[in-house]
Amino acid sequence: MDNINIDDLKKQVLSKGILWTENIALRLRDRGIKRADVINCILKGEIIE
Repeated sequence: MDNINIDDLKKQVLSKGILWTENIALRLRDRGIKRADVINCILKGEIIE
């Protein structure tokens, strides 16, 4: 699997280029996570290594 660059991921989010599959939607729902929270984390979060 290729590494994902955070800047490229942010560009995809901003251009609404994220595909939310049914499987992802179910997993998010099961965990009580909103799509808006995922997007917020991508745009404003910090990568800690």
